[in-house]
Amino acid sequence: MTRLVKFALFLSSFAPLFLLLGIRYLANLPVAVVCLVLALVFGLGGLALVEWFRGGQDDTFIVERVESRAESLTGYLAGYLFPFLVLDPSDIYAVAATIGFGLVLSVLYVEGNLLYLNPILILRGWRIWSVEAHRQDDAKDRRTMTVIVRVRTLERDDVIKTHPLAGDVHIGEI
Repeated sequence: MTRLVKFALFLSSFAPLFLLLGIRYLANLPVAVVCLVLALVFGLGGLALVEWFRGGQDDTFIVERVESRAESLTGYLAGYLFPFLVLDPSDIYAVAATIGFGLVLSVLYVEGNLLYLNPILILRGWRIWSVEAHRQDDAKDRRTMTVIVRVRTLERDDVIKTHPLAGDVHIGEI
């Protein structure tokens, strides 16, 4: 289940790219329609998945140390540029290379627990934080985790309620 959830979030992270590709290839209507449908399905699916996890079991933590992870998104943009620059739907080799690149990127994303690298979440106001915290009911239970939360700033001593997403990645609320 966890790998499937991670893969679904990976696909949702590419919804904006499929939207851009759909616009880019409007002259080739079948390609444009496929790209736009994929953008819609992946984008809405990813948001629905996050909302579903927010309703799951939660833990409450008190933040001890916090660091923004927003800089991680910069490297992820290469995954957007490659297909946008090389994809030519009429060239089967370019399509095959782009699909191969996507498969390699999906393995890195899923196995590297990079769920937080998702423009859909960022566009919806979620921010990414690396947090060291302890459980509110047990100060000895300390954890380091990546928290995706809808706040502009997260500070020491903030209380966050988290919902596990996958591995050490959690959806949080203040």
